[in-house]
Amino acid sequence: MASDVTLGRYGAARIGAAAWTAEPRRGWVTVEPAVVDGLALDRRVVLVALAPDLTAIAQDLGLSRVGGALARHCRIATDGVVVTDALPVISWIVGGSDIDRWRGEIDYFVFLDGSAGVINGSVNGEAFVLDRPGLLGKLDFELDILDRGRDLTIEAPA
Repeated sequence: MASDVTLGRYGAARIGAAAWTAEPRRGWVTVEPAVVDGLALDRRVVLVALAPDLTAIAQDLGLSRVGGALARHCRIATDGVVVTDALPVISWIVGGSDIDRWRGEIDYFVFLDGSAGVINGSVNGEAFVLDRPGLLGKLDFELDILDRGRDLTIEAPA
């Protein structure tokens, strides 16, 4: 992340029972696994932002091809509360700023087996809550959740 608030890498990793977090000028630090469990973005976004009570009124935008497979393209309205809860890493960008009143939308693509493959969206609102001059602040996000079940080698952070 690069802004006039901070410059550096944020991160979280978990391998089995070992877990690490990284912050600018601090590097990787060993933490309890529970600290990073809430940062498993694909799982958290699906559970929070695509909860059944929120998707009950989803707009159906038809079928699309995602990663070579057929998927249903849907859209829901959202707000800063849902996005902040679904994507806790947003706090790395907005810090303690309150974006609860921001509004936006989330597009998501659901495969025939019911799993989400791509989730993207944005929220925007008053820039002053970020202590920035200007009229409008905007956060865009995109998650590709397409490599489920593939073998992946992850090395422990140095």
